Amino acid sequence: MIPLDFVPGTHGHFLEYVLNKALGFSSADFDPFTNLGTSHHRSKEFSVNKQIVCNHWYEKDPGTLQSASKIIRIVFEQDDILLVHSVSLLRNNDLNIDSNQLHIDTVKKLNNACYADTLQHIYRSYPNVDPTQDFVPRHVLREFHKFGFRDLEINGYWQELEQMLSIGHANEFRIKLKNIYQLDNFIDTLGHLASWLQLTLDIDPWLAQLHSQFMAKIPFMDHRAICDTVIQAIVDQKHIEIPALSLLQESYINGRLENIFKKEMPFYQENYFTFTKDVLHYLKTQAPNL
Repeated sequence: MIPLDFVPGTHGHFLEYVLNKALGFSSADFDPFTNLGTSHHRSKEFSVNKQIVCNHWYEKDPGTLQSASKIIRIVFEQDDILLVHSVSLLRNNDLNIDSNQLHIDTVKKLNNACYADTLQHIYRSYPNVDPTQDFVPRHVLREFHKFGFRDLEINGYWQELEQMLSIGHANEFRIKLKNIYQLDNFIDTLGHLASWLQLTLDIDPWLAQLHSQFMAKIPFMDHRAICDTVIQAIVDQKHIEIPALSLLQESYINGRLENIFKKEMPFYQENYFTFTKDVLHYLKTQAPNL
């Protein structure tokens, strides 16, 4: 068995399916996708025969990593964090949490094995939030997540990655998250992995179609680019309309703007800015220095 280690939101189950099929461990003649877009469907044959097994090994069973002769890891860069966070909330444990609606029924959405610690962290950070209520106000959630985008080193997903990589191994193969998204890069990566394992790779003709389905099920691919366009317009003092944003996009923009301007973005703001000129006016006339 070869452990495949990954941080939530980085498509470990999809990669497990692809690798076991492409390397001949399983016929994998079933559709792995759920209605939510996760790759959590498994056949009995696949579960019995798979040799590459995904899990959050670094967290749940680090001893398996240390005893394995080879391990595979999915890694990402700091500019992937917004995407990873969004995907993780939606898909982790098939919880179907829409980050943009997190201020509605917040407690119901977060009070589980995956996110209960996050909910308690919010309560500790904002003692004025009433824990008897079933929601956390949107402006509080925006502020809470902002800090992890202002300083990416303290972002929870980056710290998860660092925890995973802190468990050293002499014989590991790292797969970059970005290379999973680009088909040509993905195929090239799979080829290198097959050579590393000294196995034959068989990906024709099924992989291209599967990858197309996989990409179509990820709704957040352009979120960072949209945010960066807004941020650049503010830096350049261009007046553009700000499109409707998710809660995490709002947090990302506020965190990055605080880094750039060294000014604090507003806290008590239920509805986000709709034009960059309003952001510029706030930064010039109202924003306190950090």
